[in-house]
Amino acid sequence: MEWERTEKSAQPIVVYGATALGTAAAVRLGERAILLEKSGWAAWEFSACFEPGEGPWEAETPEGEALKEELTRRAVLASGKTHIQGAAPVFFRILRDRNVRALFRTEIVSVSEQDGGYAVTFADDEGFHTLQAAAVLDTTSSGETLPFLEKPPFRKSLNATLVPKKVDEAPPSTEEPQFRLIPGSFPDEFYLRFFPDPGVSLYEARKALFSLWEKRSEGLRNWRIGAVSPEFSLRCEAETLRISDRRVWAPSAARRNLLAAFEAGLTLPLF
Repeated sequence: MEWERTEKSAQPIVVYGATALGTAAAVRLGERAILLEKSGWAAWEFSACFEPGEGPWEAETPEGEALKEELTRRAVLASGKTHIQGAAPVFFRILRDRNVRALFRTEIVSVSEQDGGYAVTFADDEGFHTLQAAAVLDTTSSGETLPFLEKPPFRKSLNATLVPKKVDEAPPSTEEPQFRLIPGSFPDEFYLRFFPDPGVSLYEARKALFSLWEKRSEGLRNWRIGAVSPEFSLRCEAETLRISDRRVWAPSAARRNLLAAFEAGLTLPLF
């Protein structure tokens, strides 16, 4: 794939992360946006991380209200509770229906200032490519394109789904301080947040989770782990950091939930 140099007025705006916020921002920017996503997931900071978020789930825009209705119709959202894994297809559909230029399994390698804009080098299955961008919006949880930036503290958790061993099982309870339970949108669905020690790798966190699970308290004995998220859920307090007039970090996961993140992408000041 060849990326031609273009006049500055026609240069794309790179949105990094097919997050809830990134998806909305790309829709808002229209033909000028090109959305790059390292994983194969849409809204991964919630859906792939099994991150239900927190309430309230209140829409403030017509687009947000339409999203809320679609999430409710699909039982992703019910009475303020979520089956968050089901959110990804909803966001893939938004990207398709709004004709967003999106490249998945594409990782940004470097961003450097050039000719009043940015040279963005990224890697995909075909190799390395560089495009000229007018601006860059990073919506990833950790600001992956900004390694030089001093980041605010994160709340890091490894999340899992819990399923009962038999029908009509009593809701789980926990005495473990490292665990937090969140009910899902289905009666027999719960999410488990596990807070690992700071600095541990994903592999080490998974080992620690299963080690603690083997010794779990009585209130969890009749439940089993259905699945463990493939990534950490990272939640930070900094909602938006403007690096320059044309470079912004707006972590989608800093918003309280999927809907709030989507609406932030529609309304936050960009470029």
